[in-house]
Amino acid sequence: MKIDPYRHKERYTAWKERSKEGIEEISKKNSDIILRYIINMEHGINVSVKSSKGARSYIRINTLREKMVFFAKKFNEIYSLEDITEIDEEKLVLFFAQMRNGEIKRRDGKTYVGVGDYVKCFKAFWHWYQKISKKESISLPNKEIYFLFL
Repeated sequence: MKIDPYRHKERYTAWKERSKEGIEEISKKNSDIILRYIINMEHGINVSVKSSKGARSYIRINTLREKMVFFAKKFNEIYSLEDITEIDEEKLVLFFAQMRNGEIKRRDGKTYVGVGDYVKCFKAFWHWYQKISKKESISLPNKEIYFLFL
């Protein structure tokens, strides 16, 4: 039996219950796509060919959901985007550069230290989105911004 001293499973299930009708403070379209992504990661569906198959841990799922909601809020605040999937490569690179330079600050006013973690999270989301779009016969551009920040 695994011990969960930080109650990641409880936090996730409580959030999932609260978010059945949609995630608060973000648009309906963003809410729907983020919920679909998180549920896919919970079940291990549409994961990368290179990564291990199966469900993701509750720690990973909580991290993904927090960062994806952060992206949705910030993209709406800075670029007035109601859909997280409509951001173009130029805005995305500028966004991560501003995070690294301290122009975009944390809630406590400090600068972000691990911007690469945010880049990895968005890259994982974007490749998942490409995969599900390909299954639905929708062509998308590849946003290769990963190498710029690590």
